[in-house]
Amino acid sequence: MILDRSRSYRGLAARLSRTAVLLGARILALAIAALGAGTAHAEPVRIGVSERMAAAPLHVAANRGYFEREGLEVVLTVVADGDALVEGLAEKRFDLATLGTNRLLQANATGLDLRGAYVLARSGTADALVADGDIADTRRLRGRRVAVVPDSPGDLLLRWALQRKGRRLANVEVVPLGGDAAVRALLDGDVDAAALHGLDLGAFAEDATAEGTTTARFRTLATAADTPGLVDDLLVGAEASLDTGKTVTKGVVRAIDRAIGWMRRHPEETRALLGNVDVDADTGMTRKARGVALAGALRGTAFLDVAENMDLLRGEFQKAFSRMSEVLDAGGVERAREVPSANRFLALSALRQVAAGR
Repeated sequence: MILDRSRSYRGLAARLSRTAVLLGARILALAIAALGAGTAHAEPVRIGVSERMAAAPLHVAANRGYFEREGLEVVLTVVADGDALVEGLAEKRFDLATLGTNRLLQANATGLDLRGAYVLARSGTADALVADGDIADTRRLRGRRVAVVPDSPGDLLLRWALQRKGRRLANVEVVPLGGDAAVRALLDGDVDAAALHGLDLGAFAEDATAEGTTTARFRTLATAADTPGLVDDLLVGAEASLDTGKTVTKGVVRAIDRAIGWMRRHPEETRALLGNVDVDADTGMTRKARGVALAGALRGTAFLDVAENMDLLRGEFQKAFSRMSEVLDAGGVERAREVPSANRFLALSALRQVAAGR
């Protein structure tokens, strides 16, 4: 796990106290600004975040104080299960959450009015289908055991990888495992393949274990990079909440934009900030291997700033959204019969205002 668990990021007052040596006028100006920001949104902003790499900018923003700069007190809660994130939004335990486009579409099919407010990231090689080395392509997965979390981005990738070879999810035996459990099952031979994400893929990289023997035993059958835009992660909220909390959403978007800029300028510091983890004894990965895996996961994820969001949402996002929808439709997943318009599932007022400098 590379990301912090539940944390409340406070401290603007503490920062002001530490700057007591500054001129009184500047202290007063900062205090007035902080007071005004606090008045604008006194309640903490509760954001549920997945364990996916797409959540990294939110943790950077929290650690770097970018939310505080926007006058926001933000509570980030890491949730491993996408269903729990959807439930948290539905029950108003979260104001915002990170969610894959496929899960957003599926949630709306159940009657929830959730909307995407910002495209956090597009996955490339950070999502992959890894199989036993004897399995040459996805056609040979027929009748095999495949570890995947249902309705996850990995589930979407698996469906697509099977469909392009004329297969369906029903042709494999799905084993509902993810994360370290899926890694261990694949290493132990309990499953024949697994849909993995981020650091979990490091267990199958060169020198990933103390013995360094895993690479030859496994092969990558497909990654999200094979179909750019198939696996996207969004910042999501209930439509009504996004409308009434536009000022808050704008502050969160600005903080994320600032965090992504910092990540690009400081790649080594980014890895250090996100990689403060112990050796994973379960998979046998060394600390060095974990660092290499984190670097690979970051390279395999395209984080999008505000300007890139605006470019993407002018047309390419709709194409990707349609491809994703067609993959789900071919798999018999419940959704609207027609290919949906991406705009139907987006609420971009806050993003557009930030892009315009407002």
